[in-house]
Amino acid sequence: TSSSGDSPADEESWTAMLRESPSLLAATGVNFSLYLGYACMLTVLPLHATAIWGATPGQIGALFSGVSALGFIGTPLGGWAADRLGRKLVVVPSAMCIAAGAGAMA
Repeated sequence: TSSSGDSPADEESWTAMLRESPSLLAATGVNFSLYLGYACMLTVLPLHATAIWGATPGQIGALFSGVSALGFIGTPLGGWAADRLGRKLVVVPSAMCIAAGAGAMA
């Protein structure tokens, strides 16, 4: 048999692991929410910025570049903090900050 991970047995073990681990399920849910929020931001924010704020395409590009730069800097810092302090101690407050920011934008 191949070890490519495409067999039904591999899929069943992955879903069983997801069902049996609340931490993994929570992390997967948070990750899904982050990507969904980012996808929404990519589609809605430029329209909103143009219609409400009168932003130019260059300003919108600068906004997205700034967000990417913060992610470029923050990702290694978050990894360092998670290694030193523990994942839960970093991920839970971070997720709460993201939720508060998303709630403030809504």
